[in-house]
Amino acid sequence: MSKLHEQLIKAALARKKLLEQGKEHPPEAPAAPKGPVARNEEISARLKQLDDALSTDASRAAAAQAASERSKQSIEEDSRIAARVREEAAANLRAAEAEKQAAAEALAAAEASRQRAKAESDAAAASRALAEASRAQAEASRAQAEATEARVAAAKQAADAALAATEAAREAEAAARRVEQAKLEEARIAESNAAVERDRVKAFAAESAAARDKAKAETLAESRSLEARDAARKSEAAAQEAATASREATEAARKAAEAASRSTETARLATQKAEAQSAEDRSRAKALEAQAQAERDLAQAAQARATAEESARIASAERAAAEAALAKAAESKLAEEKLAAAKALERSQADALLGKTTAERIAAEERAKAHALEAAATARAAAERASAAQRSSAEESAAIEARAAADREKASAFEAQAAAERELAGAARKRADAEESARAASVKLVASDAALAKATEVRIAEETRAQSAALEAASVAREAAEQAQALQRAQSGEAHALDERAAADREKVRALEAQAAAEQELANVARARADAEEAGRIAAKEVAAVEAAFVMASEAKIAEEKRAEEKALERAEAERAAEAAAIEKSQALAREAEALRARTDAEAKRAEAEQARAAAKAGQQAQAGILAEERRLAPRRSLSPVAIAGLVTVASVVAFSVGRSNESTVTVPPPAAATATGKIGQQPETGFVPVAKLDTTLDLSRLRAPPGKR
Repeated sequence: MSKLHEQLIKAALARKKLLEQGKEHPPEAPAAPKGPVARNEEISARLKQLDDALSTDASRAAAAQAASERSKQSIEEDSRIAARVREEAAANLRAAEAEKQAAAEALAAAEASRQRAKAESDAAAASRALAEASRAQAEASRAQAEATEARVAAAKQAADAALAATEAAREAEAAARRVEQAKLEEARIAESNAAVERDRVKAFAAESAAARDKAKAETLAESRSLEARDAARKSEAAAQEAATASREATEAARKAAEAASRSTETARLATQKAEAQSAEDRSRAKALEAQAQAERDLAQAAQARATAEESARIASAERAAAEAALAKAAESKLAEEKLAAAKALERSQADALLGKTTAERIAAEERAKAHALEAAATARAAAERASAAQRSSAEESAAIEARAAADREKASAFEAQAAAERELAGAARKRADAEESARAASVKLVASDAALAKATEVRIAEETRAQSAALEAASVAREAAEQAQALQRAQSGEAHALDERAAADREKVRALEAQAAAEQELANVARARADAEEAGRIAAKEVAAVEAAFVMASEAKIAEEKRAEEKALERAEAERAAEAAAIEKSQALAREAEALRARTDAEAKRAEAEQARAAAKAGQQAQAGILAEERRLAPRRSLSPVAIAGLVTVASVVAFSVGRSNESTVTVPPPAAATATGKIGQQPETGFVPVAKLDTTLDLSRLRAPPGKR
């Protein structure tokens, strides 16, 4: 509308000059054709302005109402122009009021733009904070990676320690087997000792049969006993050493098993932490990838929306051209019909007043737009610098710089013509980016986005139908007015102008249809974006399912390792129990051997004591017999020295033989021969007398000397 107002002001001023000079107002020369780039940029700016104007329901309803009001005003203006000039002045005044209202709305839009710029600055600050958080998160990820490497190294060390512990357990098991063999050898030695003891008992029994055999047997038994005792002591020492080694090996195996269990538990915990960290890293990477994909989708949607906006801007430009043509036709009709000087003066005054107010309004709008554009450019530059600082890769920085340069070029190209439109478009783009980032961050808004897209489609369809109906009504009214004017007017120029106006109306209808198609494309883009977000959610669910399966597999593996460790501990406990049982068995065998040895020693001591007692008793009996015999023989005669010596010898032999055995046989060299009946007579041929056959009650009556030979 600003260009149309400028053209109206210029035309009014030129018309005033021509009327003052008394000349007729020449037809206005068409504007120089613009290049395709400038036209596309202008169309893009108009489309952005339209998108911002249609961003909310209220603004779109206001735009539709303003369009209908403008159509009504144009119809009324045509009727007023056909009726009288004063009505045209009143219409111009009403148009001025409407323009003032539009200026107020523009000021409100500028205020909204400032608010959006402030929000964008806040978003830039949040982006910087997010960049700092991302950097800190990257540092934490690196630290976690280092910790993971350390945990892996610790797990390897723990595995090595577990292998070493396993080797130690094997060595301990081998030592236990050696100890068991030593225990078996000790048992065999104990059995041999028992056999030796039994042989010793048999030898001791055989000693009573023959003195020489007994002496030899005692010597042999003593030598064997000493050897057996030495062997028993050696076996006991070996058993003690083996038991000590077994205990040490058992303790080492237990410590190794504990160390292995601890190392296994540490490795399991480290593996769990590493798996959890890797799962978290994978989820974070997937979230970043999903965010990048969402940003790419948003960029594509923004590009599609920009394309639709360009097409809408083209339609708006065509509609503006049609309106300009209508204005020119109206001006030509006014110039032809208004020939009176008073009416021309009145019209010129009204035009001057309108031009002055319009110029002031346009200047204020341009200043506000320039300020808003500068603020938006500053905010966009700050946001671009913040986003460039957030990104570390060279490609993203180059893309950001290229986009910033392109935006700066666009800003410099549109500053003169469409400053406010560019500001609104930039604000809308930033707002859309913020909305898209918020939508990507919160999956719960997808349903509301879909509902909003449906509501937008319905609203666009309703607005399109309303605009089409309004345009059709305006076209019908305009055609009726044109037909009435065609009947009244006979000039071909007026008919041509009416035809041009009808063509312009048709172009306007086509432009509105193109705009509706563009809005439909935007709705399709929104629907495609919602579908893409739904696909992203499904992919996230699948990734979560895969991660859950991985976690379950890891837990199963950890449980299996724990069961294996428990089985290993149970085997170690069983081995320790077997070793303890073997040690107890060897100790029991040693105790039995010691008891057998003590019992054998006690029996030997008891036999020696009994022998000593028997010998003492026999000696006492012999001495008592000798003394009794001496007392009996003392009154008769005294014994000769030879008899006394014989008695003493006999007593000694009897005592010795009784001390040995009742069945043993000893050789006694008697000083005088004795008969088998106990009487002393001639010495036998052998000179030996069986002790068992001697009569201890010797008859010594024959020892008396004959009478007269004492």
